[in-house]
Amino acid sequence: MILLARLRNILQRAKFRRHTSVAQKAGPVRVLDFADALIGPPKGRALVIYSPESLQRFREHGNYHFFNPDGAMVEICKALNESGFIVDAIGIRDVEFHLAHDYDILVAHAGPAYCHFGELVRPDCKVLDYSTGCHWREFNRQTETRYANFAHRHALGDLPPPMRPLVVEHEDYAAARSDLIVCLGAPTARTFEPFAKCVVSVNNSAVVSAAPPPPVSELRRRSFLYTGGTGNVQKGLDLVIEAFASEPDLHLHIDAPLEPEVLAACRRELRAPNIHYVEWKRKILGGSNRIARRCAFTIYAGLNSGQSTAVVASLAYGLVPVMTRESSLGLGELEVPIETACITDIRAAIRGASALPTEEIARRAPLVAAAFCARFSPANFRGEFRTAIDSLSPQ
Repeated sequence: MILLARLRNILQRAKFRRHTSVAQKAGPVRVLDFADALIGPPKGRALVIYSPESLQRFREHGNYHFFNPDGAMVEICKALNESGFIVDAIGIRDVEFHLAHDYDILVAHAGPAYCHFGELVRPDCKVLDYSTGCHWREFNRQTETRYANFAHRHALGDLPPPMRPLVVEHEDYAAARSDLIVCLGAPTARTFEPFAKCVVSVNNSAVVSAAPPPPVSELRRRSFLYTGGTGNVQKGLDLVIEAFASEPDLHLHIDAPLEPEVLAACRRELRAPNIHYVEWKRKILGGSNRIARRCAFTIYAGLNSGQSTAVVASLAYGLVPVMTRESSLGLGELEVPIETACITDIRAAIRGASALPTEEIARRAPLVAAAFCARFSPANFRGEFRTAIDSLSPQ
């Protein structure tokens, strides 16, 4: 299983590099005069610096398959249209773009283009910083702590953690220049409050459709799904694996690319009969619909870095979230909290979750699925983002 996981990860990275190199050779993508969701006569112009490739694909195909960044970019531009703005969109490194209009609002993700055009738009242009993760200082602090603990537990010596590059210049500028920062989730927004004038949170979303949750069997109530992309240690996958290895009557299904340091350090635990590796696919839960329906819970022990798209997607299946408090989705009593991101507290949380009466799990499951539709749909993301836009540009 471990060798197969290594091979899948190598092939996935090679495929990504191949696609990336093709995109880079094509030159910068720019989408101008986007007005698909405009209601009535326009009242102004907006420049969006984020993912124009996503908007271009939407123009060509009329839909999107992933929410981050594709769906988020499309829904942000639709929200601007609904607020009366025609949109031009460029990439975060596209500093060669010549300002085509006298823009009324700038919506940007931190990067070179934000720093460049933040100085060129007119002084009264409103600036909104879309930040998908927590403040870089907090991200790096938490990452360093996670990697130090991981290295200590497995006697790995000095294991340098991956830090976000170029954050000091770009992200500090973004926070200082913006009139408003929009973050994914309230815990993430709180990390920006000491550094910004105004911060609001919106809920993340995902592109997924799922049938109603099946009945809660004895095996389902003892089965948990971990789903997510890269960043195993930051997302607490190593801790989750080690916790389940000590709880042989509970089952963990892993739908994630296993990274080399976790494969090496957790090779013994990954051989445990109650830990199951699912072939990871980029489409959130697309390849593990069947696995998701075997589980009653979704588990996530990540640091405070924004709401996990994969975990949000799992809500559509009615999987009850077992979450660290700093990564909470704000579902109140529907969630099972992990007090701190340590193996002892994760074990306590999964034992507590699996001990819930069948009737209680069956009560929560449809409420969780309903919460996805009401609070985490693409339409809800667009509505919350439009509220943020309108707070900068009153009608």
